[in-house]
Amino acid sequence: GRMCPITPPILRAIKHNSTRRQGIEISITGILGCHRKTVLEKLNDYSQYPSKLWPSLRGVSVHNVIEGGQDPTDKNVIAEHRFARQIEVDGELVTISGSPDELNLKKALCIDYKTSKGKVPQAKPDHRMQLQLYRWLVSNGTDLATGEVVQYKINNLGLVYLGPNTIQKFRVIPRPINEINDFVEERVKEVYNAFNGGALPAIPKGFDPLDEYHPFCKSPGGWCPVSDLCKKALEDGNI
Repeated sequence: GRMCPITPPILRAIKHNSTRRQGIEISITGILGCHRKTVLEKLNDYSQYPSKLWPSLRGVSVHNVIEGGQDPTDKNVIAEHRFARQIEVDGELVTISGSPDELNLKKALCIDYKTSKGKVPQAKPDHRMQLQLYRWLVSNGTDLATGEVVQYKINNLGLVYLGPNTIQKFRVIPRPINEINDFVEERVKEVYNAFNGGALPAIPKGFDPLDEYHPFCKSPGGWCPVSDLCKKALEDGNI
């Protein structure tokens, strides 16, 4: 067969990156992405094409550069710490977790870095919402590295897109914390219910696992590692 272009060191790094989040209840990216994928990944064993994990590792590599470039003597800057916050769903506590790329407590600022293929016309809606969720997370959460309860007041949000030859910055206007809290509760409830034997979440608008040409959903070879399971659930009538 064809030789795999991925060398052993890259494969080991991909494996390390893809197992870092095991055991976490629901991540912020899990809340924002396709809920059906979030649930199917949690409830099933599945295989993943290493080549599809490369863009994710590329993003982590950039974050490692950013983290390594921080001034270790500046205690106002917190880079790549994982935080958790609990919310109640049907009488049970559910943990939400995430890792803001950079918090600057002195500037009341949260920055998220994204890799891009080139110049982007504007900040993407999911990326903007991710920053809102990080702000919500650290306003009343726990720093998992230290166990410390945190209530950081973040008033400034920024996205930085790192392209091959460009760096772009976008300011994101903070939305009210209670509005974000409602968003989280609504999203988490659907995922949580599915984890506990409820119906699978609906397929998001614009996604179609039965479309063999859909770049995300097509199986095999699409970006979603559980598209086969999603398609089977549809065919079995377990929508």
